[in-house]
Amino acid sequence: MNDETAVDQARTNPEIQFPKNRRSDSRQISWLPSLWAAASDSALEGSALRNIGILTNATYSDVSEQEGALKGWEQRYLQIGNGRFEGSASSLDFGRVSIGEERLNVEVAQTSTPPQGTLVLILHPSVVAPRMNGQSRSAQIFFHRGGNVLDIAMSPANCRGYYLIAEEALMPDLDFRRVEPITAVAAYPGTNGLADWALSVLSSAPTTMRQSPGAMEQVLPGMIKDRVWEVCSRMVATEPDKRPRETYSYSLFKRAQSRVMDDPDQTLGVSDIAAYLNVPEHVLRGAFLDATGVTPRAWLRLCRLDRARRAILRSGETPRTVAQIAMEAGFFHLGRFSAYYSQVFDETPFDTVKGLLG
Repeated sequence: MNDETAVDQARTNPEIQFPKNRRSDSRQISWLPSLWAAASDSALEGSALRNIGILTNATYSDVSEQEGALKGWEQRYLQIGNGRFEGSASSLDFGRVSIGEERLNVEVAQTSTPPQGTLVLILHPSVVAPRMNGQSRSAQIFFHRGGNVLDIAMSPANCRGYYLIAEEALMPDLDFRRVEPITAVAAYPGTNGLADWALSVLSSAPTTMRQSPGAMEQVLPGMIKDRVWEVCSRMVATEPDKRPRETYSYSLFKRAQSRVMDDPDQTLGVSDIAAYLNVPEHVLRGAFLDATGVTPRAWLRLCRLDRARRAILRSGETPRTVAQIAMEAGFFHLGRFSAYYSQVFDETPFDTVKGLLG
């Protein structure tokens, strides 16, 4: 759809009332535990971790839905890349340990905080170099300690990642105070095979659960814990005992982000943010480009588009028109709003309304 068509639809349908049902392509499937067709020295320990495993698969049609896929995490996703969003998340949860996969088809900015007391390994099939907390880091495995905020400026399109999660209390022999709470893990000899192992576990779990019910939890939880311990023990032994300094650019971005998120109903411009931070606009621009890869003007517009889309998807709670939502998000020209909206989300606001109707 071209911009002229988008503009025409917005002009001819400014007062559309939204239905109360919400568009979603999410589905969740839970299975009882089953036999894992392998033996392990940690089988008895795995059985003590949890005697029921829960497998969950879900697909999502918007970032605002997928950001809630990991239970207990504080997450905020912002679509950066253009296109109709398609995402998915799968997890196999044993309570104190779990394994999962997440897929995103467009570029997304992610802010994530795992629960306090957890250890997370993020695995990628190949080397990636995302901007993490304002710094570019290159690796296949990343470590994230619960309770610490991770800002990924922009995950690549068609991104696929796996994660292993374990309670920190399961590893009392490791002193995690010696390492960065968020770091790229280098020099681990099993890097290439770890993501493949996670994929094979999640791919085979539904069939294994159905065909051999009864004992999967006796083996797999211990295997997950062992792999997390292997990576973390090597990291603790080799990482320097120091904390990284936060860059000036990322510090400015975080303060700007907090200002916008603390008062989401207020429409702020670049000059407002620069005045709040007491820096010239060109300094703010340079800091945003360094920390996120986008200008503050583009970032603020994406935030306002995100706010408008979330309002449309929640429109059943408080019925409002497209025009009302657009103006509340700081868009006072409906044609431009529709053009910006369709450029990012690959559909006009009216298309989103039609999707809510099913």
